[in-house]
Amino acid sequence: MEPTTIELIKTVTTDAIKILGPAIIAAFATYQVSKAQFELKLRELEKSHEFGARDKLFNYYKERKKELEKSFNDLNGTFGQTLGLTIGSDGTMDEFTKKIFEGSSEMVKMYSKFVPHEIDKAIHEMEKRNLIDSKEYKKLKEFNDEDFTIEEINDFQSLQKNIFMLLEIYYYLHSSIQLILEIEMEKAFEKYIKA
Repeated sequence: MEPTTIELIKTVTTDAIKILGPAIIAAFATYQVSKAQFELKLRELEKSHEFGARDKLFNYYKERKKELEKSFNDLNGTFGQTLGLTIGSDGTMDEFTKKIFEGSSEMVKMYSKFVPHEIDKAIHEMEKRNLIDSKEYKKLKEFNDEDFTIEEINDFQSLQKNIFMLLEIYYYLHSSIQLILEIEMEKAFEKYIKA
């Protein structure tokens, strides 16, 4: 090769390095900054979605707790009516008392249909959260193992007995949901509390 060609190659190479070098360095730096921003944005999205998911779960249990409270209050009201009737009754039923008795009996039967499902659901949720040592879990497990059925309702005493049993079950269902709510609330805010 001729010396002029060699000199020309050196000049072109040097000029190319002067032009392309900073551009390559700038492109690499831009890539690294963009990658860091993307990863930061991804972490922010994960955190916001995680909080949103926990918020939805918390609201679900809050609504479930309200439903159980309503059931408990309805049963309690029925029990109050029944107790009032039995105190004032001599064992015979007039037409009005009979209608109240039949309505209360139907309400107890309706609620008793939901009980096995509610107990199973509560037990499953408590097992997922390792609450098997709680008194609520143990009591619900007892109800579940006894294969819950209501007694035949043919008088005020059998009606009262069934209402007492349902009130007790709904009390423990309500308490179990309260435990789950407390755990979900702690999970939702633990990152913010520890920080």
